[in-house]
Amino acid sequence: MDTQCSTLSRIDTPLNDRIHHALTESSHIAPYLQRQRLHYIEIDGCVVLKGTVETFHEKQVAQEAIRKIDGVVQIDNQLEVTWRKAG
Repeated sequence: MDTQCSTLSRIDTPLNDRIHHALTESSHIAPYLQRQRLHYIEIDGCVVLKGTVETFHEKQVAQEAIRKIDGVVQIDNQLEVTWRKAG
């Protein structure tokens, strides 16, 4: 499998809809990601996640939500974890 996303490919709109739903509307995923700033681009099944999350758990939740979607062939998880100090 090619390890890089092609930048000159068509965008699959139905797949983008499924990704958006998984990250924003899915009842078991959305509570973890509601306050996060997530962005993604999908080209020919290759998904690049960008933005910030508060924990490594949230970063993993976002990736796993997308991994389960039919049509996703590769994920480049570039989410950054921002730490909040307690107190």
